[in-house]
Amino acid sequence: MPVPEFSRKGDIASEAFLSVAAVPEPSTWLLTLAGLVAAVGLRRWRSENKNQSDSTGLVFTPP
Repeated sequence: MPVPEFSRKGDIASEAFLSVAAVPEPSTWLLTLAGLVAAVGLRRWRSENKNQSDSTGLVFTPP
């Protein structure tokens, strides 16, 4: 892997920081994925259980 040449002294550190900062932590990806899965699951559950009566006879209507 070739080492890039920079004209100023601080460029190597700033370039390394930017390349590391551009990729989020794995936990960030996992939390984002978990949130999307939960949102899709809730949406499916609400669409399947729309207007179903419970044991009290009340009709469930989502907000």
